[in-house]
Amino acid sequence: MNICNISGIVKNALPQACIPINIKAGFRKTGIYPLNVNIFTEQDFTPSYATDRPNTEPESTVENEVGPTIIPEDDRPEAGCSKDSVSTFSVLSPADTGAPMISAEDVGPLTLEDVRPLKRLNQERK
Repeated sequence: MNICNISGIVKNALPQACIPINIKAGFRKTGIYPLNVNIFTEQDFTPSYATDRPNTEPESTVENEVGPTIIPEDDRPEAGCSKDSVSTFSVLSPADTGAPMISAEDVGPLTLEDVRPLKRLNQERK
């Protein structure tokens, strides 16, 4: 059997399955028509209990809570930048940090062998 045979099977089976008696039985079984609100019991919904519980909030202490900080208008800094507020940083060269310098010339071009992972032991034995 292959995918081409499916249309021949469905052509014969679908008209026999889609008769009004089967359609009505499907609606009756699910409680849609006639309407039956008691078709499902509470036990039918117990598997969903694991996801229907409310999220528990972690207990917070007063020490960990941080409220909004209000700064009086007199103490607020003015927008902009001044030379006094900008600090200068000293730039360290690699020689100062003690780390060895590696240049692109020292490394050379990368090859696929450099990038590939190592072979597994069972692959080498074959």
